[in-house]
Amino acid sequence: DEESARLLSSVLPSPRLTIPELRSLILGRTVYILGAHESVVEGIDYILEKGVTGTFIAADGASTAMREKGLRPDLIVSDLDGNPDDLLYWNNEGVPLLVHAHGDNMETICSLAPKLRHSMATTQSRPFDDVVHNFGGFTDGDRCVFTADHFGACRIVLVGFRFDKVGRYSFTTNPENKLRKLRWAERLIGLFEAEYL
Repeated sequence: DEESARLLSSVLPSPRLTIPELRSLILGRTVYILGAHESVVEGIDYILEKGVTGTFIAADGASTAMREKGLRPDLIVSDLDGNPDDLLYWNNEGVPLLVHAHGDNMETICSLAPKLRHSMATTQSRPFDDVVHNFGGFTDGDRCVFTADHFGACRIVLVGFRFDKVGRYSFTTNPENKLRKLRWAERLIGLFEAEYL
């Protein structure tokens, strides 16, 4: 993880998303966190039909559903195993990413991270040099929740989250391993007073 974080720090382009900019997206706001289960589509439809406002954070693969349905994220939290075309599409549209480094995504970091503008590096190990941060969390979904809490969201609402089934927007190649991760995500999210849409 630490080696991967150093690599990410070296290739993520500048200028990067800053802590004050990230705080301004979240502080005092209702934050909707969109997950990778296919039910996220129904949630997006509801948000669009009702004109729901707030800060919309996509947990990695949810960015694909948001592109399909035409809901713009304000931030994407990703360890880069979502659809790279959609991550790049939104980033080119001005959406920043929290790009997460861990031990098995170094190859993707090399190929994709240099193209991600105005983004921020995160790690689940030690942060360093005020350029690689650790706001807490284990999977993309619960990292979104930790980040929203860390920066003072007044309300956290989860959209398209399931912990007993791997969603089609997860893009995982190892469903059994993903289910184990989802169980941890459920425990971690349970530490917060998050609501479900």
